[in-house]
Amino acid sequence: VFMEMRLHRLDRVERPPATPGRLRQAVARDRELAYRWLHAFAVEAGVFGADPKKPPDESPTFDQGRLSFWEVDGQPVSMAARSRPTRRGTCISGVYTPPELRGRGYASSVVAALSQRLLDGGRDFCVLFTDLANPTSNKIYANVGYRPLADFRHYRFD
Repeated sequence: VFMEMRLHRLDRVERPPATPGRLRQAVARDRELAYRWLHAFAVEAGVFGADPKKPPDESPTFDQGRLSFWEVDGQPVSMAARSRPTRRGTCISGVYTPPELRGRGYASSVVAALSQRLLDGGRDFCVLFTDLANPTSNKIYANVGYRPLADFRHYRFD
Protein backbone atom coordinates (compact mmCIF):
# COMPACT_ATOMS: atom_id res chain seq x y z
CA VAL A 1 0.00 0.00 0.00
CA PHE A 2 1.50 3.32 -1.09
CA MET A 3 -1.20 5.65 0.24
CA GLU A 4 -4.51 5.43 2.06
CA MET A 5 -6.82 7.99 0.46
CA ARG A 6 -10.28 9.38 1.06
CA LEU A 7 -12.66 10.90 -1.46
CA HIS A 8 -14.67 13.83 -0.09
CA ARG A 9 -17.71 15.59 -1.53
CA LEU A 10 -18.93 19.14 -1.05
CA ASP A 11 -22.43 20.35 -1.93
CA ARG A 12 -22.31 23.63 0.01
CA VAL A 13 -19.31 25.66 1.13
CA GLU A 14 -18.94 26.38 4.81
CA ARG A 15 -16.90 29.56 5.01
CA PRO A 16 -13.57 29.27 6.80
CA PRO A 17 -12.47 32.12 9.06
CA ALA A 18 -11.76 35.30 7.10
CA THR A 19 -8.28 35.35 5.60
CA PRO A 20 -6.81 38.35 3.81
CA GLY A 21 -6.61 37.98 0.06
CA ARG A 22 -8.65 36.99 -2.94
CA LEU A 23 -9.06 34.20 -5.49
CA ARG A 24 -7.85 34.77 -9.02
CA GLN A 25 -7.33 32.57 -12.03
CA ALA A 26 -3.74 31.93 -13.09
CA VAL A 27 -2.58 33.95 -16.10
CA ALA A 28 0.38 33.71 -18.46
CA ARG A 29 2.77 35.57 -16.14
CA ASP A 30 2.15 32.85 -13.51
CA ARG A 31 3.46 30.02 -15.70
CA GLU A 32 6.86 29.57 -14.04
CA LEU A 33 5.44 29.81 -10.51
CA ALA A 34 2.61 27.44 -11.39
CA TYR A 35 4.98 24.80 -12.74
CA ARG A 36 7.29 25.19 -9.74
CA TRP A 37 4.43 24.81 -7.25
CA LEU A 38 2.77 21.94 -9.13
CA HIS A 39 6.11 20.14 -9.12
CA ALA A 40 6.66 20.88 -5.41
CA PHE A 41 3.17 19.54 -4.68
CA ALA A 42 3.86 16.35 -6.61
CA VAL A 43 7.22 15.81 -4.95
CA GLU A 44 5.88 16.49 -1.45
CA ALA A 45 2.83 14.28 -1.98
CA GLY A 46 4.94 11.57 -3.59
CA VAL A 47 2.61 11.31 -6.54
CA PHE A 48 2.83 11.36 -10.32
CA GLY A 49 6.35 9.91 -10.23
CA ALA A 50 7.80 13.36 -9.54
CA ASP A 51 11.56 13.42 -9.24
CA PRO A 52 12.80 16.30 -7.04
CA LYS A 53 16.01 16.48 -9.12
CA LYS A 54 14.22 17.08 -12.43
CA PRO A 55 12.50 20.28 -13.58
CA PRO A 56 8.70 20.12 -13.68
CA ASP A 57 6.97 18.97 -16.82
CA GLU A 58 4.44 21.26 -18.42
CA SER A 59 0.96 20.64 -17.10
CA PRO A 60 -2.38 21.01 -18.89
CA THR A 61 -3.80 22.29 -15.60
CA PHE A 62 -2.33 25.70 -16.31
CA ASP A 63 -2.84 25.75 -20.07
CA GLN A 64 -6.54 24.96 -19.81
CA GLY A 65 -7.27 27.76 -17.34
CA ARG A 66 -7.97 25.41 -14.48
CA LEU A 67 -5.47 26.73 -11.96
CA SER A 68 -6.34 29.41 -9.41
CA PHE A 69 -4.30 31.26 -6.82
CA TRP A 70 -5.13 32.81 -3.49
CA GLU A 71 -3.19 36.05 -3.45
CA VAL A 72 -2.42 38.57 -0.73
CA ASP A 73 -1.27 42.06 -1.68
CA GLY A 74 -0.90 40.93 -5.29
CA GLN A 75 1.34 37.94 -4.42
CA PRO A 76 0.21 34.30 -4.84
CA VAL A 77 0.34 32.45 -1.51
CA SER A 78 -1.60 29.26 -2.27
CA MET A 79 -3.10 27.45 -5.25
CA ALA A 80 -5.72 24.91 -6.23
CA ALA A 81 -6.86 23.45 -9.53
CA ARG A 82 -10.09 22.11 -10.90
CA SER A 83 -9.84 18.83 -12.75
CA ARG A 84 -11.81 15.85 -14.02
CA PRO A 85 -15.07 17.68 -14.80
CA THR A 86 -18.25 15.70 -15.20
CA ARG A 87 -21.72 16.83 -16.21
CA ARG A 88 -22.68 17.64 -12.61
CA GLY A 89 -19.43 17.97 -10.67
CA THR A 90 -15.71 18.52 -10.74
CA CYS A 91 -12.65 17.70 -8.68
CA ILE A 92 -10.37 20.04 -6.77
CA SER A 93 -6.73 18.98 -6.91
CA GLY A 94 -3.19 20.28 -6.64
CA VAL A 95 -3.84 22.28 -3.48
CA TYR A 96 -0.49 23.69 -2.44
CA THR A 97 0.86 26.36 -0.12
CA PRO A 98 4.64 26.79 0.17
CA PRO A 99 5.92 25.61 3.58
CA GLU A 100 6.91 29.11 4.71
CA LEU A 101 3.34 30.37 4.14
CA ARG A 102 1.42 27.55 5.82
CA GLY A 103 -0.71 27.90 8.92
CA ARG A 104 -2.33 31.17 7.85
CA GLY A 105 -5.58 29.83 6.35
CA TYR A 106 -4.57 30.28 2.71
CA ALA A 107 -5.29 26.68 1.65
CA SER A 108 -8.72 26.82 3.30
CA SER A 109 -9.45 30.09 1.55
CA VAL A 110 -8.38 28.97 -1.91
CA VAL A 111 -10.32 25.70 -1.64
CA ALA A 112 -13.45 27.40 -0.28
CA ALA A 113 -13.40 30.19 -2.86
CA LEU A 114 -12.67 27.91 -5.82
CA SER A 115 -15.32 25.42 -4.68
CA GLN A 116 -17.87 28.24 -4.37
CA ARG A 117 -16.96 29.57 -7.80
CA LEU A 118 -17.52 26.12 -9.31
CA LEU A 119 -20.86 25.69 -7.55
CA ASP A 120 -21.92 29.19 -8.62
CA GLY A 121 -20.88 28.27 -12.17
CA GLY A 122 -23.40 25.44 -12.33
CA ARG A 123 -21.72 22.41 -10.74
CA ASP A 124 -23.86 20.48 -8.27
CA PHE A 125 -20.88 19.31 -6.24
CA CYS A 126 -17.10 19.24 -5.94
CA VAL A 127 -14.95 16.33 -4.84
CA LEU A 128 -11.35 15.97 -3.75
CA PHE A 129 -8.99 13.26 -2.56
CA THR A 130 -6.89 13.44 0.59
CA ASP A 131 -4.06 11.39 2.00
CA LEU A 132 -5.43 9.94 5.23
CA ALA A 133 -1.96 10.26 6.76
CA ASN A 134 -2.19 14.06 6.46
CA PRO A 135 -4.48 15.26 9.28
CA THR A 136 -3.97 18.92 8.37
CA SER A 137 -5.46 18.65 4.88
CA ASN A 138 -8.29 16.43 6.11
CA LYS A 139 -9.20 19.02 8.76
CA ILE A 140 -8.98 21.93 6.31
CA TYR A 141 -11.35 20.31 3.84
CA ALA A 142 -13.83 19.22 6.52
CA ASN A 143 -13.96 22.81 7.82
CA VAL A 144 -14.75 24.03 4.28
CA GLY A 145 -17.65 21.56 4.01
CA TYR A 146 -16.18 18.47 2.35
CA ARG A 147 -17.63 15.24 3.74
CA PRO A 148 -16.14 11.72 3.46
CA LEU A 149 -17.56 9.71 0.59
CA ALA A 150 -15.29 6.67 0.11
CA ASP A 151 -11.87 5.35 1.06
CA PHE A 152 -9.28 4.07 -1.41
CA ARG A 153 -5.93 2.36 -1.28
CA HIS A 154 -3.27 3.36 -3.78
CA TYR A 155 -0.94 0.42 -4.42
CA ARG A 156 2.49 0.49 -6.02
CA PHE A 157 4.09 -2.57 -7.52
CA ASP A 158 7.78 -3.06 -8.22
